[in-house]
Amino acid sequence: MERDPISSATSGATPPEEDSRRPSGDGGDSKGGAGSGAASADLGAAAGAAADVSAGPSTGASAGVSTSASGGVSTEPAIHDTAVVGGGPAGLTAALHLAWHGRKVVVIDRTTGPLFFTLEQLHNVPGMPAATGAEIQKRLRAQAREMGAELVRGDVVRVEGAEGDFRLVGANGEQWRARTLLLATGVARYHPTVDGDFTPCLAYAGKGTMFYCPDCEAPEVTGKDTLVIAAGTANAGAALALGLTPYTRRLRLLLTGDTALSDERAAQLAAAGIPVFTGAIRRLVGGKRDLHGLELASGEVLEAEAFFVSSPSPGRTDLVRQLGVEMSASGEHAIPRSQRGDTNVPGVWIAGDLRPITQQVAIAMGTGSLAAVMIDQHLRRQQVREVLAAHRTTAGEAGRADQR
Repeated sequence: MERDPISSATSGATPPEEDSRRPSGDGGDSKGGAGSGAASADLGAAAGAAADVSAGPSTGASAGVSTSASGGVSTEPAIHDTAVVGGGPAGLTAALHLAWHGRKVVVIDRTTGPLFFTLEQLHNVPGMPAATGAEIQKRLRAQAREMGAELVRGDVVRVEGAEGDFRLVGANGEQWRARTLLLATGVARYHPTVDGDFTPCLAYAGKGTMFYCPDCEAPEVTGKDTLVIAAGTANAGAALALGLTPYTRRLRLLLTGDTALSDERAAQLAAAGIPVFTGAIRRLVGGKRDLHGLELASGEVLEAEAFFVSSPSPGRTDLVRQLGVEMSASGEHAIPRSQRGDTNVPGVWIAGDLRPITQQVAIAMGTGSLAAVMIDQHLRRQQVREVLAAHRTTAGEAGRADQR
């Protein structure tokens, strides 16, 4: 089992394998996974469906040019009201609201999130009936950009500073500054390995017959012969298989690594009539987008109409850890102080799948919108205090002038 190196909601200082979102997003959304050029024959089509990326602002930092105190020219990055790290549904929805309120907001994203490559239709996103993940991603980007949000391609690997002046550094040395931060960096999704390599799965994840998120996609397998692939623990794979029984009774479970089923899970699988197979995957059997079968190391071929992957999906926590944001007991997600997405670090909010929530496009959008409302209110209160302070100063000066 390995992590998808390019399929996450977005950035963060990522380990070599890198990230992803499950059929969840950035923040709780996503379907499907991202792929690399060599990994999927249909990535050209996926990129074409969502490649408004090239139409956006150019890659790199928001390098504002300002005049220094000595009168010279400074290349210090311009300071934004808010920097959003992660350009999935959570981050883009937040940027839309902040831009609507006239905030100077930048969204920094690697543009490798799973929605860019999800060619399945998503049927539970309000207002977007039967749109593909790629289409939804494209619409969200276009709407945020049209409202005035700045979208840049970048991989944030370091963040430091404090409320009022956070500093972010990209993998290529880019720099950004912001008064507040919204981290919507998504989760890292693990794929099954095929002869030791996870990349063959990218050709099929989110394309039609290979699924990852029961909350997002379980209805897709209704009545279908379905093979559950346990890329994580055996018990987690068993739980997923059992959870699919309301949709289909034609289920099998393949344990590709861990085979230590508990007695309780084994008995439940037997009672539900779900046979269990074990073995490493040698080869995927399928067409351009649809997976049809798995050839095991033993030579046995398991064919099915649908495939459901059971795998871990920890949050992309690199940046929140750098800032000292409170983490969940498992260490896999960041914990907000309230439903608003605020954290124990002043000036830092979180949204989407980085929070311990179910991974859904609509939920990701909701957490992003809520965090953005709170950020805007926070900035507005600061502005009001500045206005009142300036008034008091002006009034004081006027009083002293009258006395003279």
